[in-house]
Amino acid sequence: MKFETIVIEQSGALATIIINRPKKLNALPEKVFSELKTFFAGN
Repeated sequence: MKFETIVIEQSGALATIIINRPKKLNALPEKVFSELKTFFAGN
């Protein structure tokens, strides 16, 4: 799945989640939390 504000790198059972909003200093708006929730609901 492709996200706008996070990057997921998976290697086996390990997932690295990167907040990808450098222009906004990686602030955490509701969109980031929504995408994280979607990711974790699918795994």
